[in-house]
Amino acid sequence: METAELIRQWRTAVRVSHRAHADAAARWERAGRLVGVPAIGLASLVGTVILATIEASPGRTARAFAGLAAVAAAALVSLQTFLGHSDRAQRHREAALRYAWLRRELDDLAAGGERDAKAKRRLEDIRARWAEVDAMAPAIPARQLARARDLVLGTRES
Repeated sequence: METAELIRQWRTAVRVSHRAHADAAARWERAGRLVGVPAIGLASLVGTVILATIEASPGRTARAFAGLAAVAAAALVSLQTFLGHSDRAQRHREAALRYAWLRRELDDLAAGGERDAKAKRRLEDIRARWAEVDAMAPAIPARQLARARDLVLGTRES
């Protein structure tokens, strides 16, 4: 395969990986907020209800509501901790950044018009670093990877 064609194919593949990981980071951040915000709200509500029930003689309904809200808040906080949304988002952000570095280097190589021997040496270096990035990057679901590929290739609107 000609060097220019290989560079073009690699640029596309790296752009897809970059987009997929950037999208995954955003998705995990959103998921963390979807669990975290209600957990904070419920925990605040539980504290308020408990303070209010201390001052007045609590009815059965108020105690039951406070108990259920406390259990729900604890469950949401536990779920958020277990799922590790922020950690997953950070790992995808790091992978996206590393794919972006590879993409810029391939862009530079494509624009440089270097002689074949020098270009091939740079490609070997990029191939090795790409394998390292792939090894450290968290997995991307096939459906999300296909969506990123369609967006990069222009066959799908965002």
